[in-house]
Amino acid sequence: MDFWHVLAVATALVFIIEGMLPFISPDRWRKL
Repeated sequence: MDFWHVLAVATALVFIIEGMLPFISPDRWRKL
């Protein structure tokens, strides 16, 4: 795995996690 592949995977994970956060903890998300 080269640097760009790792960077692409990390970016995808960030978007997936940010997309899931409101569903996992909506109460904490509304406070932000």
